[in-house]
Amino acid sequence: MVKGKKEEAGKGFIDPLIAKVFCLHGVFAGLGLMVLAVLHH
Repeated sequence: MVKGKKEEAGKGFIDPLIAKVFCLHGVFAGLGLMVLAVLHH
């Protein structure tokens, strides 16, 4: 019972972390594309 709770807590911590990383990656990718677009114009 306790082991299941611990794994659930771990998953609950990792999921938001992954979401945050993907969000940041998307922001940097978007900025990179904007910079490339500006440089090519």
